[in-house]
Amino acid sequence: MHADLSVTRSEERALMVAVGRGDRAAFTRIHTRFRPLVHRWVRQYLADAGLAEEVVQDVFLELWMIADRFDPSHSAIAWIRTITQRRAIDRLRKSRADRDRDLRIGARDLELVDHASVERAESVLDRVELGRALRTLPPR
Repeated sequence: MHADLSVTRSEERALMVAVGRGDRAAFTRIHTRFRPLVHRWVRQYLADAGLAEEVVQDVFLELWMIADRFDPSHSAIAWIRTITQRRAIDRLRKSRADRDRDLRIGARDLELVDHASVERAESVLDRVELGRALRTLPPR
């Protein structure tokens, strides 16, 4: 089993190097091999399935874009996990910041209405209107 794992890790490193050279077939193999794992890692940070899927796509886009920076003396899986964690944490922070901003804006725009004052004002206006209406009636 350990020998199989060693071959697999060696193959993953070779695939990442090939992706760094622009090999689309190697990228497809990396994507097929790691997508379920990347998805599982992302879901540890993000409960929203839609956001998680976006992050998974972002991870693989980033892998394609920066694969030439991969150091084959290191583990491909560790490198992919680092990228995944960074992307997931960034999205989590952005989601929290967006929510906090929305709450701040909502609190700023919230109009506090004193309903008792509004009812008193309406009551005064109703009485004024009633007085006008009564004055238009004939004395009888």
